[in-house]
Amino acid sequence: MLPEARQKRVLAVSSVGIMCNLALFSVKLYIGLAVNSISIFSDGINNLGDSLSCVLAVACMAFALKNQRQGNGNVNAKLEQVLSFLLSLVVLFVGAYFFYSSVERLMYPTPIWYSRLYFWVIAGTVAVKVFMSVFFHVNFKSTRSSTLRVMRTDSILDCGVTSVTLVSFILTKYTQFTVDAFAGIAISIFIVVEAALLVRSSLFGLLNYVRKETREKLRAALEEAGKVKSIEYSVTEEEKINCFVEFENEPDNEKIGKIADECGVKIYKISS
Repeated sequence: MLPEARQKRVLAVSSVGIMCNLALFSVKLYIGLAVNSISIFSDGINNLGDSLSCVLAVACMAFALKNQRQGNGNVNAKLEQVLSFLLSLVVLFVGAYFFYSSVERLMYPTPIWYSRLYFWVIAGTVAVKVFMSVFFHVNFKSTRSSTLRVMRTDSILDCGVTSVTLVSFILTKYTQFTVDAFAGIAISIFIVVEAALLVRSSLFGLLNYVRKETREKLRAALEEAGKVKSIEYSVTEEEKINCFVEFENEPDNEKIGKIADECGVKIYKISS
């Protein structure tokens, strides 16, 4: 897919994400307040965070599209990595807020009013999130956009979050125990852990971070192909490693090709 067409696709998909997440936020906010459930309310706040993430994605993709048309497309790869990092941070902060709200509810429990109608409405939002995760996945496969990868992962997490929320909601019908707060704590921990992994992955790509073991292995292998003067690394949005090598002499190109295949990297020779 051409870069401009790819960016237009990501822009359109993110716009759909905004509308869906805002609708889910409105429904869960109303139900959470109506039945006094912190887990449903926090689940709705999670969808609001997803909406803001999509708004950020739309803004960045529109800027990237403008850059592409003005001949500044070289900045777009890093721009999308910055965007992925920011989206991951949004998910992390939402999870942290969810945890705080759940602990507060555990310390100061309040009654929850079960409703069969609201139960099935919330169950319907799980189906919406399943659709969204498939939608993001299909578009990620065709665009290889790290932004859509984060959105896909977040939608899958939301399916689990809302499912646990449903379980806790129906249990409130049979017990006065603060199951709602415990469910919220469990969900928030899950979100924070997964978001932290996304932040770590995005940050590594943004900083072009390559593990020490990988760097040492590549240098040792490249030294067999020629005398290495310097090596620089670039990590793509798909977490693939590009290796830019400057040799002091003419290297063995056949060996370089084998090293690239064995290590799963792309190797570029640069002139002195």
